[in-house]
Amino acid sequence: MMQERKRKWLCPGIALGLILPGLLFAGIVRAATEPMQVRVSYAGLSGFQLPLWIVKDQGLDKKYGLNAQIVLVRGGTMSVQALMAGSTQLAHVGGDVTVAAALRGADIVTVAANLNRVVYSLVSHPRIATATELRGKRVGIVRFGGMNEWVAALELQALGLEARDVVFLQVGNVAERIVALEKGLIDASIFSYPELAKLKKMGYRVLLDVGNLNAYFPTSTVAVRREYLQKSRGVVKSFLRSYSEAVHVIRTKRETATRVLAHNTGLTDPDMLGSTYDFLARNMEAIPKANLKGLENVLTELAKGDDVKRIPAKDLVDGSLLDELEREGLFTRFQ
Repeated sequence: MMQERKRKWLCPGIALGLILPGLLFAGIVRAATEPMQVRVSYAGLSGFQLPLWIVKDQGLDKKYGLNAQIVLVRGGTMSVQALMAGSTQLAHVGGDVTVAAALRGADIVTVAANLNRVVYSLVSHPRIATATELRGKRVGIVRFGGMNEWVAALELQALGLEARDVVFLQVGNVAERIVALEKGLIDASIFSYPELAKLKKMGYRVLLDVGNLNAYFPTSTVAVRREYLQKSRGVVKSFLRSYSEAVHVIRTKRETATRVLAHNTGLTDPDMLGSTYDFLARNMEAIPKANLKGLENVLTELAKGDDVKRIPAKDLVDGSLLDELEREGLFTRFQ
C-alpha cells in the first residue's frame, strides 16, 4: 500500500517536471520570435513621409523583426514633445525642430536623414513677373523666427534681394498660405511638392526653383532620445534597416512608390503624383545619413537666441548605426 500510494504521488511530480521545461522553452521561443514594438511619429501628410508609409506597405518592419506603429502627430514641435514624453520612441521630423529642442537641453539626437537640402521653391502670384518686383511686397511664412522664414530669406538673397526688401507676414501652414496667395493677401511664399506642382498648374510663377539653390538643410530626419538609443540600440538599428530599404524602394520602384504616395496623401492627379515622386526619388539620400552642413545652417540661425546653449553640429548626430549597416553590406545588397 505504501509503495502504491507513493507511486500515485510520484507520477504527477514526474509529469510536472517534464511539462514545465517545455512550457518555459516555448515561452522563450515565442518571446524570441515576436516582433519588437516601436512607435514612430510623423508630423504631416507631405511626401517627405513616404519612407515610413513604404515601411508599412511593404512589411519592411516585419522583415527586420519589428512591429512599427506609425503615428501622425501634427507638427514637428508636437512630435518632439511626444518623443521626449516617451509616448513615441522615434520621430520623423524636420531637423530644425530637433536642433531647437537640443539647444534647449533636450536629450535628443539625429540618427538618419533622407532629405538634406532645401526643398522649397519661391512662388509668387502671377502678377509678379520678376524677383525685383517683390520689393516692398508681402511674403507669407509659417511663423516669425522659424526655419520657414530663414529659407525664404535665403531664397530672396539668391535672387539679389534682402529680407528687409520685403514684408514678411505670419500666415500659417501650407494650406493657409495657398489660400492667402489665391486671395491676394500675400504676394509670394515658399512651397514644396506636391503643393508646388499644384500651384504650377494653377498658373502661379516660380521665381526660384529649388533645383537652382544648392543649400543644405535637414528637411527630413529620424530622431531618438539618447537614453532610448542606449537601452534599445537593436530596435533602432532594425528600424534603420527597414527605413533604408524603404528609401531604396522609393529610388528604384516608381509604381510602388507612387501608389503608396497616392494612398496616403489623397493625390489623384497623375502629373502631380509624377512630379512629386520624381522630386523625392531624385533628392533622397541612397544612404540616409545626416549632413553636418545642414545642421550647422540651422545652428547658425537658432543660436541667435539668448536662451539657447551652443552645441557643435557633430554632437547632434549619432551616425554609428548607419555606419555599422554600411560595413555589414546592407546598402551593397540594394544595388
